[in-house]
Amino acid sequence: MAAMLPAWYVTSGYDRGRRAMLDRIVSPIAEGLVALDRQLRYVYVNDAAERLAGLSRAGSLGRRPEHALPPE
Repeated sequence: MAAMLPAWYVTSGYDRGRRAMLDRIVSPIAEGLVALDRQLRYVYVNDAAERLAGLSRAGSLGRRPEHALPPE
């Protein structure tokens, strides 16, 4: 099951140092975590979400789920 990160995490004005710290914390966890912006585009995908949902981080960032998820 994937969870969404809070909106403040993905805003462009958020402090890069804090975001890097959060990346180190949430990237290795076993649960799939993704963050979407207001236009429902991926702005964050952790390692588990890549593995569990078949996402490619590079191929999904900036795209909407219907265009980023692999076909069933």
